[in-house]
Amino acid sequence: MLLRYGMPYCYNAFSIDNHPIYKIDCVFTGVRYTLYSCNTMDKVSITQNRVQLIEKVQSFMLNGDVYQFEKDYTYSGTLTLNGEKIAVIRNLDSTNTNLTNRIHIEAINDDIASLIAIIYQTFVY
Repeated sequence: MLLRYGMPYCYNAFSIDNHPIYKIDCVFTGVRYTLYSCNTMDKVSITQNRVQLIEKVQSFMLNGDVYQFEKDYTYSGTLTLNGEKIAVIRNLDSTNTNLTNRIHIEAINDDIASLIAIIYQTFVY
């Protein structure tokens, strides 16, 4: 059954009052990422483009705006909106896996902080 339907995993971001904000879904790790914006009910695909030998940039379009997430070799990430930086995230632990326990986020608002958190957790590999 897993070979036929994949092994799904997803990350969800909820507001403090338990309302869903964002969700990332994936059939197999590394294949067909889909972002759901619960506020606008949008469903968009996330594309990955290689920018260096092992580094990738994840891009998606939401409400006509282009978002890009790029992680660097220090496992820090930057989220841009139409080319303008709107959030940064840093790993506070010395691990390089998606099992990071502590991260530091600076963002323009709580929704963007939630968005970069789930994108980072999805693509931190």
